[in-house]
Amino acid sequence: MINKLIFTLNSELELTGKEIADALWLAVHIQPSQLVEDNNTNQSNSTLNALEKADEPLLNQTRDNIKSESSQKQSSKQEPQGDIYNPEKDTSGSNSGNLTFKVPDARSLREPLTLTRAMRPLMRRVPSSTNTVLDEAATVKRIADEKNWIPVLKPAMEPWLDIALVVDESASMLIWQHTITEFKRLLEHYGIFRDVRTWGLKIDEGAMRFC
Repeated sequence: MINKLIFTLNSELELTGKEIADALWLAVHIQPSQLVEDNNTNQSNSTLNALEKADEPLLNQTRDNIKSESSQKQSSKQEPQGDIYNPEKDTSGSNSGNLTFKVPDARSLREPLTLTRAMRPLMRRVPSSTNTVLDEAATVKRIADEKNWIPVLKPAMEPWLDIALVVDESASMLIWQHTITEFKRLLEHYGIFRDVRTWGLKIDEGAMRFC
């Protein structure tokens, strides 16, 4: 029987004598458990491959359903109906559904803080000739010394200068109206001057007049 096996291996596989001896030695020493594990592994791999092949149509169908649902959702989304245009007068009398909005203008005074610093020497304060405030220290001293509960008043401190802003109201000054308005607001809000008044200057037939 051994001679027949050697003859078969030598004729069919063209093995050498050394290779036939190694194959016989390995067949004698291999464990039955390894054969069982190899068979189980091969069976498991074949089973997984069969399941994957069976589930492949179902997976493809699921992917197609997801793609079709996402495309339907995207197509069902409506685009905004309002468009943004510059505000124009509608001469047709019909509402076109355009959306308009207001945006803030750019500042005409580029460096208002620089102007304020330049006017800092004019921010001196002097006692007022009309307004008074309570002198707390003097009032407490009077009550302690004289037992007299009459408050002591003192002149309030106020800016020492007034300002009159004269604006040329000719047609050529219309482009400066925004700048003039911001400059007037700066003079009023920073408390540099006691009183801020604005006058318009008009020239009629060579004569100037204030209004």
